[in-house]
Amino acid sequence: VAKRVDETALLRAIPMRRTHHKSFARDAPPPTPALLDRLKQAADAHAIQLSFAADDAAKAAVADIVAEAERRDLADPGFVAERERWIRPEQSDRPDGVPRSYLLNLRELPDFGAPEWAQEIGAAETGTYQVERLRSLVRASPVLALLSSCQDGREPWLAAGEALKHIVLIARNAGIWASYLNGPIQRQALRSRLGPLFHNAAFPQVLLRMGYGFEPPPTARRALEDVLEGY
Repeated sequence: VAKRVDETALLRAIPMRRTHHKSFARDAPPPTPALLDRLKQAADAHAIQLSFAADDAAKAAVADIVAEAERRDLADPGFVAERERWIRPEQSDRPDGVPRSYLLNLRELPDFGAPEWAQEIGAAETGTYQVERLRSLVRASPVLALLSSCQDGREPWLAAGEALKHIVLIARNAGIWASYLNGPIQRQALRSRLGPLFHNAAFPQVLLRMGYGFEPPPTARRALEDVLEGY
């Protein structure tokens, strides 16, 4: 009966789960240790380890790695073009994509000494702005979480996906939002640097930032018949 109740609660959280692209609330308390333990237990159920950045120094180190991944991605014209295709213009009737207004602007950044690049806000994002925006966003996150596995390959990837689903739905029911930091995971040289910052995690699979914040509106989704054959 308890398992059925838990699954019902997770089911209710599905339509509430969204990726939170902007900064989290700065005046909210961090998630409780009891909740973080519950998230760890959910990951354990899928043979996946969930670890958290221990302190501000660890967060700063993770932020540097994420920023380096962003810098390398922005140097790849193919990556930049693909990302731009997924950003949906405002007032567009496209059935997919992330509206540009959902993304951060400089006014939302926490103040870490007001670097020179933060003094002016232009309409166009420069590479430096994007990298430093992301670095500050990661440093200010209440929780940085890493899902990792003891082995690597298709089965651990699948298990990590199942654990991720479980974790973000539990978090959503607790009022917590999550957002993905995929860059370092997709570059092996950077991926290997994450493990020591998360209790020596063997094979990092998913890097998340988590916290409380305003409720973002849902993004557009394609109709079922457009993505499912034979529907």
